[in-house]
Amino acid sequence: HQGRRLCAAPFQQPGLGQGHGDPPPRLPRIAENSDAIAIVVSEETGIISMAKNGVLMRHFDRQTLYTRLVDEMIPKETASEKSAAEGWKARGKRLLNWVNNKEEDEQQ
Repeated sequence: HQGRRLCAAPFQQPGLGQGHGDPPPRLPRIAENSDAIAIVVSEETGIISMAKNGVLMRHFDRQTLYTRLVDEMIPKETASEKSAAEGWKARGKRLLNWVNNKEEDEQQ
């Protein structure tokens, strides 16, 4: 469905001589010519495989898959954004120090 970010489709490919738990040979091609990420979980073995840009990666555990998906789906912070954020953090710290010093001066 156009515009959706996540979709699922059952896939069965019996009798092709694959080893048990092997992902379908067409899996890497699903994600080859697009920005799609394809994930397959073998019903037989529970092995998790992921394809991106035509490359198949196998044997993900749940945490590694989660981390990889977060890395892929959340935009990276640019250097200028990081610099701006660090600048605001530094200003915030200076302001907090100023307020704390002011309170100490008033108490004395």
